[in-house]
Amino acid sequence: MSSDAALLPAVLKIAGYTSTIIGKWHLGLESPNTPNEKGFDYFRGFLGDMMDDYAIIHFQGGYQPEIPNKKQMEIRKVYDTLEKSGIKGLYFQEGKDLIGTDQEGTIDGAHPNDLGLFRYAEVIYPTIKSIIKS
Repeated sequence: MSSDAALLPAVLKIAGYTSTIIGKWHLGLESPNTPNEKGFDYFRGFLGDMMDDYAIIHFQGGYQPEIPNKKQMEIRKVYDTLEKSGIKGLYFQEGKDLIGTDQEGTIDGAHPNDLGLFRYAEVIYPTIKSIIKS
């Protein structure tokens, strides 16, 4: 990633928003490419991941998006807890259909190719648009 790349959370921070990323981060393991250095206020997850995806894809017979894994359920539980505690401005995007279900949007059943990234953008665009408008 270019050292001068501005990610969405850095741009939203200028408008007074705070941001959190929960999950995996594949954009750098070291400074200056960590989530907090790229604009996220809070980060909980794995740098570089490969722990769960590798096991799911290679040892359990491939990715099955219709069956939520333990990590997906934990992320939803954290979101629900934060929402119930009264924190405003939270958004949760279900991941099940982000890249489609025909396997054409991925290179290996889990990681998106160009088509998968376009599908992903189409799904999250309405949420991002509503965040920016509010």
